[in-house]
Amino acid sequence: MKRLVCLLFLLLLSIKSFGAEGGESGNGGDGISFLFTSTALRLHREFLMENYEMRIQTRDVVPMDLFLMAINGTKVVSTDEDVIDNQGQIQTAVYLSPNELITNFAKYSMTLEEASRIIETAELGVIILNRERIMQELSIGMNVFLGTVFHEYLRVMGIDDDNYKVSSIVYNEEFFQRLYRKSSRVTKDTLEALAGTIEIAKSKIEFVDEELARLRVMIEEDADDLEKTLNRKLAKARKLRKQMNREFNKFAEMVGSTGMVPMPFGSYRRKVSKAMGNYVSEQPVSETKREQYQVLADQARFLMVNLKISRDNYIELREKRHEIIMESL
Repeated sequence: MKRLVCLLFLLLLSIKSFGAEGGESGNGGDGISFLFTSTALRLHREFLMENYEMRIQTRDVVPMDLFLMAINGTKVVSTDEDVIDNQGQIQTAVYLSPNELITNFAKYSMTLEEASRIIETAELGVIILNRERIMQELSIGMNVFLGTVFHEYLRVMGIDDDNYKVSSIVYNEEFFQRLYRKSSRVTKDTLEALAGTIEIAKSKIEFVDEELARLRVMIEEDADDLEKTLNRKLAKARKLRKQMNREFNKFAEMVGSTGMVPMPFGSYRRKVSKAMGNYVSEQPVSETKREQYQVLADQARFLMVNLKISRDNYIELREKRHEIIMESL
């Protein structure tokens, strides 16, 4: 399955604040939207990088490449007005597909031109957040907010409904409480820092400096995890190679002792193919446990691409910082 790992929109979100009038970039609503997408990215990373276990894990049920595609392809905006779902219920967040946005733009105090601009940059549509309700969720606990973020992107993927009847059975507040408790220190520090400064006005240079500091930490995290993942992948490959040699030796002994080739030999090929993770499910959501080697390969690919993107973002943000300083002289 082709992976979509373009995380460049982090940079675009940051640069969007640079266009604010004057020297201040009031976080406010933009800060809430940025926190929402940043949280989604950290959720994706936590699910993908979770240590391998024999139980069914989230990455076995929700395709991580599609989850990342949903994040990349959806714009997030916030408003002080009520956010109403298809059943007329007031919600914390609501997802609108491009067609729904064009049909209902006036309902969310948008012009047709504004709705069209969103669709031009976000092919999957928009998630609209109510600022007051988001702040209430954050005051209750990060686990509540994590649930809202995850459920909304499941809706983008077509896996959930307005009232979370599908995903809330398993992915409830207790699930996200456990997830956040065992999440990485980088995830906790990033989300807590962003959530704690949502309503604090910052200068452009302060905003850029904070993003540069966060990127440095994330680059170090990815580099460290990539080394560990590649070592695990190499150890697994060696183990599989030994397993293959044993099976081939058994086969050779059978042929040598009987002079007959047992048929069919396909069962062994299926066994090895499954062990190496060379199979693809046609279902967007499955209950099939993915093989460890396949998970390790996905993790390594993600980390390598993410490292390059983070490095490119870091260089571009440093250049932007220089521009801001020169403009202020």
